[in-house]
Formats: sequence, structure tokens, C-alpha cells
Amino acid sequence: MKTPILSCCLLLAAGLLFPTALWAQDANSADAEPVTAQESDAQRFWFGSYGRLQPATHLDGARGSQSRIVWPAPRVDEGSYAELEFGYQAFRGEGGLQVDTVATLAFGDQFFHFNRDFDADIAVRNLYAEARNLVFDGAVLWVGSRMYRGDDVYLLDFWPLDNLNTFGAGFGWRGDFTRIEAHVGVNQRKDQYQFQVVDVVDERFIGSQDVIFLDRQRFISSLKAEQQFGGRNDAIGFKIKAHTELHALPSGEIRHDQPRTEETLPSDYGWLLGAQFGVWNFAPRSFANLFIRYAGGLAAYGEDAIPFGLNQDKRAIDAYSLLFALSGAYEHDYFGLILGAFARYFVDADRIDEDFDDGWDLAWSLRAIAFLPHYFTPGLEVSHQLRRPNGLSPVSLQQETASLWKLSLLPAFTFGDGLFARPQIRLNYTVSILNDAAQRLFPIDDRRRTNSVEHFIGLGVEWWFNSTSYQ
Repeated sequence: MKTPILSCCLLLAAGLLFPTALWAQDANSADAEPVTAQESDAQRFWFGSYGRLQPATHLDGARGSQSRIVWPAPRVDEGSYAELEFGYQAFRGEGGLQVDTVATLAFGDQFFHFNRDFDADIAVRNLYAEARNLVFDGAVLWVGSRMYRGDDVYLLDFWPLDNLNTFGAGFGWRGDFTRIEAHVGVNQRKDQYQFQVVDVVDERFIGSQDVIFLDRQRFISSLKAEQQFGGRNDAIGFKIKAHTELHALPSGEIRHDQPRTEETLPSDYGWLLGAQFGVWNFAPRSFANLFIRYAGGLAAYGEDAIPFGLNQDKRAIDAYSLLFALSGAYEHDYFGLILGAFARYFVDADRIDEDFDDGWDLAWSLRAIAFLPHYFTPGLEVSHQLRRPNGLSPVSLQQETASLWKLSLLPAFTFGDGLFARPQIRLNYTVSILNDAAQRLFPIDDRRRTNSVEHFIGLGVEWWFNSTSYQ
């Protein structure tokens, strides 16, 4: 089990030592200088943001909430979220060398003007420095905490191939048509799967002392390569991208209080292979992407999930998942279409063939938008979610397929040209229709357990600009 962790460490070491060696050979010919003081800060500083806010109700006075039976699900009724990004060009040298620092603050769905609570839901999503054109043209080196991801499926708010929230480092080369990048990072959930603090008797003083008893980080390394063909000057373009990940988790000990025992948590690992095929400019501002991803072990559950349905050795190595995803947009002079879809087959590690935790999840969403005068862009969206477990429902004791349909009316004002122009101010009226099997997925006393039809009405706004996370 030491091999995956060792591989992660070697990958990081290679990324740090290789540019260092080349720099030593070229140091005499590249005398870099920091950005001069005479340059205006406005030329070196940028501000970006992404945001969506949607005060909403279910028409009976309750707060509007998302109806979903799979993840990811159509985003039309999802909660509010915002990011503020601050970037600064900290250094510029000869040969196009540039070093940027980026900090992104994120705010969850807790706002003072709604709940009158000064405690906000805040996270640091980016905090890193990135050097470009270091040693040779196109070279990239970064270290820090960041969202490290590729193309998304907008209507599902989902990154199907490469979507890592990592605390680590990366290096690579970015050319005009070719990109090759590697990275290694760690994460650690503050729960008893990866981290535990216990009270012990302090031998020096009266009382007790907190000691870290379980301390195991998940190591994740990734390697991705992308090749583009054409796509410049409004010509049709194609691309193919390959992505792979290696996940590793060391063994550890966890302490239980009642009865007082210690349990060994074994080491574990996982892996992921995926590809993306893309085309764009077949019509103005139009594109299509197909994603395929196969994952095993820890990677089948996700980068930070706690595995369930483990095998007899309490490992996740027997789990696997296969995912297909599709995103696309087509734009005409007077209307546009946006499509998002995914299908995933998941099997956990317990080797039970007829397991309610295993099976197919599927969702698709199609949005049509008209481009009318005075920035008026009314839209109509239809979506479907489906979940078909391999095992019997614990409620009905039958194998059943859960289904949830949504129909949304989205009159909006969009300030800019195109389907993805922002900012956008909109009205959102969404009807969700659940079948009996879908209702039984919700717990007792949840409103969706007894309501086969859910009404959602909200006033929404969405924007993005100058954000490295939302290009």
C-alpha cells in the first residue's frame, strides 16, 4: 500500500526538481526583475466573481428548496452561492515569465438579510501562486489550495471528468494547442474516518490533554493531457483530452469509547481513467462535449467522500463506477438551446449483487431560450431524473425505479449576447412531479415524502466575470 503514496510523492518531487535543474542551466541568460513600482496597481490587480442568488418559496410559505433524487441534479432550483476572486500579478520577468497569486472566497446559502445571523458560511476556495513561462515557454508551476478542474455541464452544475479540490502542487506545459499537466495533493476530512482527537491524562498537570490519535491524509495525484485541432478565427475546432487519477489512504487506528477499544482502519487506494471529446464553432458560440469516466476503489466514491458498503477487509478497493456525460449548446440568431446529461452505474465494495446502494443514476436537462429585443430572453426548461437501484426498496420491499420530472418557466433579462451572457435577472417557476418510488427516497416527515407535485417560484440573479473558476 506504500506504492501509491510513494508514487504521489515522486510525482511532486519530479515537478519541483525538473524545473529547478533547467533553471540552473539558464540562470545567466534570464535576469528577471519584479514588476516595477511605476506600474499602476490597476494593471497588476484583477477582481472576478461568480454568483447566483434566488430567494424562493414553495407557495405555501416554506422556503424554496431543490428537489432531487440523484446527484448531480438540474440546477434550476438549487440554492444560492457566490465567490469573490482577487488576483495580483506579483512578478514579471524576461521571456514572458509571470507569477500570479489568486485568492477566492466563497459564500454559501446563509445570508444576514434572510436569517439575521452574522455567522456566514464562508470557505477559501482558492489560495495559490502560479508561475508561467518558467524556464521555457509554456511551463507552469503552482503551489497552494485550489479548485483544479476542466469543462463542466452547466445545466447540472457538474464537472464530470477533472474536478479536484486540492491542497498541493502541480506542474506542466501549456501550448497553443497542447496541454500536459500533473499534480499531487492531499485532503483530510475532519471526521473519524480520517481524523480523531482524544482526551488523555496529562502526566505533568492535573486534568486531561487533547491528542491527535487518528491522522491520515488522502493523497491524490493526477495527470491530464489535451490536444486541440483548429478552432481559431471562428473555424470549427475539435479536442481530445485524457485524464487519470490515483488515490491513496494510509492505515490508521481509531479509538471507541464504549466499550473502550481500538480499531484498525486499513490502507486503501483507488484510481480513475477518463476521456473527453469536444467540438466547437459548428455554429456561432456553439459547442458539444462527451465525457467518459471509469473509476475504481476510493475514486469511485469521489475525492472526499466517506466510502460505504466496504468489503470484508473494510476496504473500498472492490467498488467501481462508470459515468457518461454530455454537455452542449447551439445558438441561432433568434433562439438557443443548452443541453446537459449524465448516466452513472455505481457498485460499492460489499460484493452484494442485489444491493439498494448500487445501480443506475441518470439526469438530463434541456433549456430553450429566445433572444428578443430589449435584452428579454424568456426560457423554458424540461428535465428528468431517474434512479434504478439493483436491490429492493427498504420501504416497499420491491425493486422500483424512482422518477422526477421538472418543467420550468424562466422569463429573464440577459445583459449581453449569447446563451451564457451574464449578468442575468430572471423569474423561475418550476413544477416537480415525483412518482411513488421517488417519494419513498425521502425520509418520513419530509414534505416530498407526501407531495407528488412540488411548486417552486423564485427571483434569481446570476453573474460571472474575470473568474479563473468560471471561464
